[in-house]
Amino acid sequence: MTLPQCNPCPSSTGNEGRLVSSCLQIHRHTEEQLAAQSSALTEQETPAEPVVLRALLGLIIVLSIADKSQAKALVPFVYCRARPCLESESPEVRRATVVFLGQLVRLGSEKARLNKEVHSSLVSVLLNLTDLSTEVIQACWTVLQHFTLECVLSMKEMCRILITSGQFSLAQRLALQGAQSRRAWVRESAAIFIGLQVQQLQRRLCSCFALRIAQRDLRILLQDPEPQVRERTAEAMGLFTRP
Repeated sequence: MTLPQCNPCPSSTGNEGRLVSSCLQIHRHTEEQLAAQSSALTEQETPAEPVVLRALLGLIIVLSIADKSQAKALVPFVYCRARPCLESESPEVRRATVVFLGQLVRLGSEKARLNKEVHSSLVSVLLNLTDLSTEVIQACWTVLQHFTLECVLSMKEMCRILITSGQFSLAQRLALQGAQSRRAWVRESAAIFIGLQVQQLQRRLCSCFALRIAQRDLRILLQDPEPQVRERTAEAMGLFTRP
């Protein structure tokens, strides 16, 4: 199944064309369509790959043609449904999820109250930049490039944004989610992300409580079965002793 890119609406050919046509006919019912498509991601405990791909493709298309005010209302809801798809065994599903998160970033970045979902989506994308699939990595870079047109958003800059905007609890929750991922490359990225948090916190003389939480998460990763994860974690732990 060919997925649309982050910017353009997919061409009206084959099944995708019929889906676009259907979406246009029911344009006034965007919220119902988004809810229906996202429910397919969680209606079964482990939905089949074709079901997930169809649901993600439907979400991408609906968001690309939807009235923005309607779509924004469901950003928190659909984000929670789609993010777990990054854990899929299928590279195609992971890529589709990244493309979908890119849609949410573009929608939510225009509305301050949706910053939580925007930042959560961006961190999820950043943690998957080391995916084993080159197509997933390319999708991640595309999302990050579109978020900051001057340069590609880095994990260090994202960490700075979260800490300086007072969203440290969100940063830690996202890091812990990454540390608990089934994907070794995500856990490795989570260790780096926590290390960057430690640097930001110490630079701003933040509370010892915040640093203890970061230390707790790193201790979990020190027990990781993958050597590269433990190596990155040890590097992050070393930041606590540096001036």
